[in-house]
Amino acid sequence: LYWMSPTIVSSVIFVGCALWKSAPLNASTIFTVLATLRVMSEPVRIIPEAIAAVIQVSVSFDRLNNFLLDDELKIDEIERSGLEKSGTAVDIQAGNFSWDPETKIPTLQNIN
Repeated sequence: LYWMSPTIVSSVIFVGCALWKSAPLNASTIFTVLATLRVMSEPVRIIPEAIAAVIQVSVSFDRLNNFLLDDELKIDEIERSGLEKSGTAVDIQAGNFSWDPETKIPTLQNIN
C-alpha cells in the first residue's frame, strides 16, 4: 500500500478534477500534476528512513550518555598486582557484583 500511494494520490487528484471540473484535463495539466507529484514523492519515501535514523541516533546518544555519566571504578576497592607465573590474568576473591548500584543485596555474591 505504501508503494501504491503515488498512484492512488494521482488517481484521486484526477478524479477530483474531473468531478468538480476545477481544472481542464488536457495533456499540459496532466503532465504538470504528474511531474509535481513525482518531485514530491521522493521526500515522502525518505520520511520512514529519516525517522528510523533519528530513533537510532537517539538510542545511541542515550547509551553514550549513560556510559559517560556512569560511576567510575572505586580505586580503593581494587587491588592490582603484577602478573605472576601462575598464568591467571584475573583473580577474584570473595567478589560481590551487582548491576544496580542502589541495591543492597548484590546479584552475584562470594565469587572466587
